[in-house]
Amino acid sequence: LEQRDGLSTVHLVACHRDVVDRQLSALRQAGLDPSLLAPSSWGVLAWYERWGKSASRLEPALVVNVDADHTDVALIRHGRVLLSRSVSQGSQEWLSVDGPALLGQELELTLAGLRKELPGVDVASCILTGIGPLETWVPVLSSKLERPVTLVPPAARLRMPETVGAQQASPVVALGLALGDQRGW
Repeated sequence: LEQRDGLSTVHLVACHRDVVDRQLSALRQAGLDPSLLAPSSWGVLAWYERWGKSASRLEPALVVNVDADHTDVALIRHGRVLLSRSVSQGSQEWLSVDGPALLGQELELTLAGLRKELPGVDVASCILTGIGPLETWVPVLSSKLERPVTLVPPAARLRMPETVGAQQASPVVALGLALGDQRGW
């Protein structure tokens, strides 16, 4: 991705093969033959660039996208994902009484990893988006992260289908991948 001071930064994506196969199978059953696979963090990045970014939000921005079955966390600066993590809990798991606090703990773990992997880089702003009762989680996450958390709806004026196959669609990832600039992919 970049070279500076004799060091190179690379983007490495890894996941279990069964996760990819499950997604491809669902698409093929729907009559689609995908020609490109992209990590959900690229969809989060494209969504952020179009809907989440603003002049008042400082970068690096930590974008927390809560989906039905998982949560994407992406640290973004200057149009690039510096760090991303997918947590296998989604909106249903965060609905429990302790859910927002547990989500906060996951974000604390992400920040600890950030400090280890990218010393000197810290979160300047945090955005919470996705599905679920997100507005009720903002105070807990702000307290856990010790910084303000801004709630940004996935897309205020666009209507998203409720389901895709048996799974709920991720409005953030779907919009980002559909409307983002894929030339760099």
